[in-house]
Amino acid sequence: MTVTAKDFLLELGCEELPAKNLQNFATYISQNIIDGLKNNSLDFAESKIFVTPRRIGILITKLDSSSPDKILKKKGPAVTAPEKAKDGFAKSCNISLDKLAIEDNYLIYNYESKGESTEKLLPQVISDVLSKIAGVKTMRWGSHPTAFLRPIHWIVMLYGKSVINAELFGLKTGRVTYGHRFLSPAKISIEDPSEYENILEEEGFVLADFEKRKAVIKDQITQLAAKNRYKLDIDDALLDEVTGLVEWPTAIWCEFDKKFLLLPKEVIITSLQYHQKCFAVIDLQDHIVPCFITVSNIKKSKDIIAGNERVVRARLSDAAFFYEQDQKINFQERFELLKHITFAQKLGSIADKVERIEKRAKQLAEFMHVNPVRAQNAANLCKNDLTTLMVGEFPELQGVMGEYYIKNARLAGDRDEIAIAVREHYLPRFSGDELPRHALSCVIALADRFDTLESIFSVHGAPTGDRDPFGLRRAALGIIKIIIEKDIKNLLFSKLNINKLIQDFILERLPSYYQEKGINSEILQAVLEIQKDDLLDIHHRVLAVQEFKKLPEAAHLSEANKRVKNILKKYPDAHGEINITLFDHAAEKDLYKIIAEFPKDLSDYTDILSKLAVLKNPIDDFFDHVMVDVEDEKIKLNRVLLLKKMRELFLNVADISAC
Repeated sequence: MTVTAKDFLLELGCEELPAKNLQNFATYISQNIIDGLKNNSLDFAESKIFVTPRRIGILITKLDSSSPDKILKKKGPAVTAPEKAKDGFAKSCNISLDKLAIEDNYLIYNYESKGESTEKLLPQVISDVLSKIAGVKTMRWGSHPTAFLRPIHWIVMLYGKSVINAELFGLKTGRVTYGHRFLSPAKISIEDPSEYENILEEEGFVLADFEKRKAVIKDQITQLAAKNRYKLDIDDALLDEVTGLVEWPTAIWCEFDKKFLLLPKEVIITSLQYHQKCFAVIDLQDHIVPCFITVSNIKKSKDIIAGNERVVRARLSDAAFFYEQDQKINFQERFELLKHITFAQKLGSIADKVERIEKRAKQLAEFMHVNPVRAQNAANLCKNDLTTLMVGEFPELQGVMGEYYIKNARLAGDRDEIAIAVREHYLPRFSGDELPRHALSCVIALADRFDTLESIFSVHGAPTGDRDPFGLRRAALGIIKIIIEKDIKNLLFSKLNINKLIQDFILERLPSYYQEKGINSEILQAVLEIQKDDLLDIHHRVLAVQEFKKLPEAAHLSEANKRVKNILKKYPDAHGEINITLFDHAAEKDLYKIIAEFPKDLSDYTDILSKLAVLKNPIDDFFDHVMVDVEDEKIKLNRVLLLKKMRELFLNVADISAC
């Protein structure tokens, strides 16, 4: 079959898609389609994703016109099988017995499987992908059984200039798409996949390329701020979300009343960014100014400006009211209100959780050389702002408002550190987030996370599968990041009386932590063979083994340790002192000399392993010239003890035989 290549285009025209993670969802769809093509041995040149609020498009260039012909094998009975069985196999293959091949004493039927046309394969590939969407909430509409993110209104499916006729979601495929809902609502016919992006932009007022549209938005809002002699602190997540909200972006300058600048900066930013999807504006000294930029999906007009300013005014007025009302209640007295907020089923209220955090914080403070009374006081206040109107309206500000209310109530001064700890104990909130800056903040952050793990484990156990409604994996990773990256020493699980199930759960998060840092799991496993009690000590050992692996002697010493480990397994009870008078070969003496003279005062793991690299040649000589398993029991034991001593030097850091 002659194979040619043409471009393929799929576009799913939808009702407005959810803006968050829209690009990731489109990538997921595209990757699954590509996997389906590869499973059918269909080659192509490149793929490109297009995603807007109303469409997901995939363009695949130079896609083979058919799958290749294949030579397949069907295995039959053995050559020694009865004639009746062999004849039956030949008959089932529609071939005479003498035409069958023989491989490894079995009859083999070789036959050609003709490739299928791409136009025939594509509908099934697309249908399979769209019917098996996972990891997102989908919905059904109409009478068809397949679900999707949002209802689909049109489907474009072209291979070259031809429509691939199929029916998906109760719709027939075609070549007709639609442009911008308001600026170009008429039908647009796509004659060739290659013209898709350009025709949507030129005729449809749609920038279909997500990254291109994102760059346009960033350029527009940056220039608009600069034109007014201000700047923006652009939140990447907000920029992605706004990009997912518009097809033809237009940045628009808006303003709000200066009186709202009396509100905390974070309140204004949260109101603008998280609730109105607008960009806050700051001056060159990083002070917020009474302006904001919104990105419209249609051209600029006075109505759009007035509408946005009206909504922001109402939102900030509410915030100002909440801010005033919250401060009428003594912040310390809010603890009583926590008794009416449930933490989790069978685990009591938030007030109960705070009391547990206090106990854990006092214990941690002693290990971390923090004033335990101050730690207890900070723990007592850490959740009080959950009872405020402001946090009720803006949950993103929990902790932040606690700091402001403590300071505003003149509970600051010597308690300034406590106010900061109330704010920072929620850090880190997500991957890549900042960490608590102060030791007291770290104490409360760790106490909160340890309590979450201990209390939830006691009732609900560990999370299963992808479900983690209580954020236990995030809590465990937070503990890891704080202890390691804030260099918190001697915080042992055993000293903290951490349940082994919880300890193991935290340690299970370490591979993903180190994967982000480019450290493979074998290095971590080599360390965990020796140390599981101290996260910071584990980290230092991991870094040392990583450096050791760069040495030219490392691979050889790792193999030697595997060999020694296997030998020592045969002699688990071997003990005693090495007797140098039993050495009868220079290789034994040389190895012993290095071991005996190895510095005993080294505490730096990297230094230890680098110095142990000198053992490569002595170990090689030992295995080349010395037999361990000899008849003389005394000599055998002496050699086993020598190898045991050598291995113990490495085990002071890690079991390098595991990496």
